Amino acid sequence: MVKAGAYGHGVDAAASALGQADAFGVACLSEALQIQPLIQTHQSIVLMEGAFSQAEWVDLGALPFEAVIHSQDQLDWAIQSALSNPISHKTSASQPKIWLKVNTGMNRLGFIPETAFTAYDQLIKAGYDVALMTHFACADEPDHPQNLEQMLSFEALIKQIGQPVVCSLGNSAALLSNTLTHTDWVRPGLMLYGASPFDYQSASDLNLEAAMTFEAAVIAIQRVQAGDSVGYGAGFVATKPSSIAVVSAGYGDGYPRVVAGAQVVAAGQRCSVVGRVSMDMLCIDITGLESQVCVGTPVELWGKSMPIDQVAAAAGTIAYELLCRLSNRPTRVTEA
Repeated sequence: MVKAGAYGHGVDAAASALGQADAFGVACLSEALQIQPLIQTHQSIVLMEGAFSQAEWVDLGALPFEAVIHSQDQLDWAIQSALSNPISHKTSASQPKIWLKVNTGMNRLGFIPETAFTAYDQLIKAGYDVALMTHFACADEPDHPQNLEQMLSFEALIKQIGQPVVCSLGNSAALLSNTLTHTDWVRPGLMLYGASPFDYQSASDLNLEAAMTFEAAVIAIQRVQAGDSVGYGAGFVATKPSSIAVVSAGYGDGYPRVVAGAQVVAAGQRCSVVGRVSMDMLCIDITGLESQVCVGTPVELWGKSMPIDQVAAAAGTIAYELLCRLSNRPTRVTEA
């Protein structure tokens, strides 16, 4: 999955690093067009939300992309298009042109199994190569009973079809927790970028290594006394003489504004974020590290030493959100 700018990493870097991937999943046509010039000839692009209008579906017909169909409108566009311009099988069964999304319990997108069979039959008769996919609501909770319910619902549909069908079930959480989701095609996302999809397991527990290091530099150091406050709202008040380093990054760069107990890494040591995070700056307590931290010292906001999962927990959110909302202001530097 390379949606949302490859989860904030940049599609150019992702396309280069994922040279062995068979396909790239994007959310929409604009994302597909962005990554198209970057992929290799053996790779395909799948629009995970399909076409947003009939006009866009027509445009897709002239492009080498694969699309998900998840609604009656999209199904109608596909059938009408096939009737107007009879299609030949442009792709093999291992790389289908159409991905029919089955709603087995997520209740977000897709056809419920009772109508998915009819939709599948219509698409096959119209001449499309068709694969089936579904999405788990609770894959990040492996013991949740809905996971099994969704699996059984999907398997019942396959049995009803009565012939081999190319399938895709697993996102990162499902792939890491249930080998039964390792079907013809898999959809790793967050795990590719070195973050954990689970609350109860860290990235290191899963042998995942962060692909991104988000750094900024110290631009000033303040010495405060007991009773002095730091930042907007005077939310942090020093209880003893302290050294506070000001770091050149804030919520305008994508670091979360509201954090509780967040830490960063400076001079190889963890330091607490203190006071409110500003648009362009945040403050950290470097008391005891004065000889090691100075103006210009790099500070890791998240990365290999400061797991993004921990930053996300301090912000009451998930790593997905932090990665996707990283702004364009930080300079991207790609390393081989």
